[in-house]
Amino acid sequence: MKLQSWYIKKGEPKPAVTKQFTTFNEFIQHFKEISKEIEKNSEDRKRFLQTIKDNTDVWPEAIYEKADIEQLRQLKPALTSRILMVKTLFDIEQDPADKEEYRKILDKFRELKDALEERIAFLPNNRESESITFEYDHAKILDVYKFCTKHIFEEDEVKFHQFTTSVANANFRGIFDKTSTIKSKLLYIICVLADILDNGDWYKRAAKSVGKTPSRCSGVNVNERWKIRADKLKEPANALK
Repeated sequence: MKLQSWYIKKGEPKPAVTKQFTTFNEFIQHFKEISKEIEKNSEDRKRFLQTIKDNTDVWPEAIYEKADIEQLRQLKPALTSRILMVKTLFDIEQDPADKEEYRKILDKFRELKDALEERIAFLPNNRESESITFEYDHAKILDVYKFCTKHIFEEDEVKFHQFTTSVANANFRGIFDKTSTIKSKLLYIICVLADILDNGDWYKRAAKSVGKTPSRCSGVNVNERWKIRADKLKEPANALK
């Protein structure tokens, strides 16, 4: 585990090697010390906030593009340390505008941590997981997801990475249990996705994940006009335009 400190006092040269810690206890003690320094100086807090903002955008690429299970596991303590730093700074910040910025970053990091844990759990070479990963067309699944956010669930409750993970692993239980999800329509979308993926094994697994059979998904009672719109998702081009 490698946890790094980003904090450099104003006027001090940037060290050639960033200070690293091998345990969370060491890191927490260090961060308690530097947070006292930061708390005394609003200018230091603003510099620290900007540093964190400048580094936030690299995380999605690291999480979604790394395929090696060990590389992803190494990201977890680093991401957890960022959450700890931002939470501490959020708690001590007095300026309302900066506090809101910390809140947004904190929400983003927590969302990224959830995405990272999902990727680790569902990678095929994760021995802790027995799931099978199915291939899919990213652009087509994005079309389906956009349709679902308009008709089946709230975008804030089901992020795209969670939807693609559900598709890849033929497991929709997490989405099915969301408060905003219209369950009958989700069942039919599983049927639509089965046609798009053209995989009978996927269909059986996806239906089973929500306690149904494929025939129950295809025969679910939903509005016929809505069903026609959903069926257009099977077409090569996006029919929702």
